[in-house]
Amino acid sequence: MIPLAILFARSLAGRRRIVALAALALLPGIAAILVTAFGVVDNPDRFTARLVERMLLPVILALVTVVLGASVIGEGREDGTILYVVATPLKRSRIIVAAWLATTVIAVCLVLPSALAVTIVPGAVGVRGVASTLLAVVFAAAAYAALAVLFSLSVRHGMLAGILYVLLWEGSIASFAASASRLSIAAYAKVIAASGFDDAPPLNVPAVSEASAVALLAVGTLLLLAGGTRMLRRADL
Repeated sequence: MIPLAILFARSLAGRRRIVALAALALLPGIAAILVTAFGVVDNPDRFTARLVERMLLPVILALVTVVLGASVIGEGREDGTILYVVATPLKRSRIIVAAWLATTVIAVCLVLPSALAVTIVPGAVGVRGVASTLLAVVFAAAAYAALAVLFSLSVRHGMLAGILYVLLWEGSIASFAASASRLSIAAYAKVIAASGFDDAPPLNVPAVSEASAVALLAVGTLLLLAGGTRMLRRADL
């Protein structure tokens, strides 16, 4: 499975769009650096929290991850290379996990510089804030990756479906409607990140603890991977 994950990762890293995704992933970090340099922030802790909650997690991380996740199998379906993969003795579940793992690792690597810049440059949240943000990035990326892989198998235009999901749901409806936040990956990631922000309570998130948010994201990821495995078994490749 690991060799296949490495193969998937190399395929994703070799695509031209990786440059555009890397540039997109840097936007929150650049914003944090510029705003801090010009000294226009009165409350660095709150500024960091809002940048993480409104931009980094529900939009940037989500877009980067769903584009990668929809590509890892979706483009293999288009060019026929996925047929060679499924023809191997590997179980369908291992193929899905390999695609998910490659997507998650690359997405985290792309967003990591921004996550560090957003939390370290303003200089308010400390080690605990940095750690909680990185933990939120990892768990959110894992969930988004599993969802994107499922999209790539369940709908014809998986990447488009993923982008619409991010823009219309994660970045819009679930960010402002309290009832919708219970079904939002970003909302639970915000709970995790906010545990490191002392002066900025999370906005519009479910009333759960950090540990519960981690557990729910982990369980949700496993369920999405199970759904992806089922779809791969049934999909007409």
